[in-house]
Amino acid sequence: MRSRKRSGHREDDATEQAGWLFADSFLALMVIFLATISFVPDIKNQNDTINNYTKALSLTYKQYDSAKITLDIATFIKKEGLAGSSEVVFARIIGGAPVDKQTDKNGYLLALKYSLDLQRDNVSYFTNTRFDLGTSNLIPDASVLLQLTFAPRG
Repeated sequence: MRSRKRSGHREDDATEQAGWLFADSFLALMVIFLATISFVPDIKNQNDTINNYTKALSLTYKQYDSAKITLDIATFIKKEGLAGSSEVVFARIIGGAPVDKQTDKNGYLLALKYSLDLQRDNVSYFTNTRFDLGTSNLIPDASVLLQLTFAPRG
């Protein structure tokens, strides 16, 4: 009887290719990283005649008074030398919460009430404003902190 020769089945060994895969992946990540950091615009050297400013103002109020808020904003705009057509593009309204209570609902409700009152009274600075509401026990109870960011209209 004749014995059959078995052809040996050689298994693939991928360990040699794993190192190249790691090296190629690392190279691709480095190329992406270098491309993203080399094309960052230099904002500080822009021409100052372009009116693309953003300025911020923080105000604290014990009770809502749209005339007082409007006057405070107008005073800030004049003091900073901003255009008279400036508007609030972002307003963070943070309601004060009592320190001794576990719930922050009163602060959120107070902030919500301020944002609704500003929209209801059609305060001209808040026509295109995005509001963000919050609460903090660092602000006195029943008080509201308005953090306003300004930009030119249009």
